[in-house]
Amino acid sequence: MSASVERVEMRAGETAEASVRLAIKNNYHVNANPATEKFLIPTVLSVAPEAGITVDKIAYPKPVKRKFTYSKVPLDIYEGDAVIKLTLSAPRDLKPGRHTLPAELRVQPCDDTTCYPPSKIATGVEVTIR
Repeated sequence: MSASVERVEMRAGETAEASVRLAIKNNYHVNANPATEKFLIPTVLSVAPEAGITVDKIAYPKPVKRKFTYSKVPLDIYEGDAVIKLTLSAPRDLKPGRHTLPAELRVQPCDDTTCYPPSKIATGVEVTIR
């Protein structure tokens, strides 16, 4: 699994949207956010503020429902590419330049029969203030 983020350009005092793409290997999936059952580990994106640039909202993609032998109910999952959308805000007094907001995705990869230990994928949201 890997994560990639498109660079974002925005003006000070405005908001912009960023996308974090989680690439999930064939024959694997991760639990959606929110997870179907309380005991399942959901996919969670954490983004730290940088230079006053903050995340106002995180929107997780619509999950797909799949039935697995290890579950009595269909589960909400992500498979293939899952795109998480962020709404960013920059303060009015922020000078032009580049900033990177540290980000981390926590996922629990599973296949059709087994769920593996959770893992963290480090990435960053690159923002250019114009």
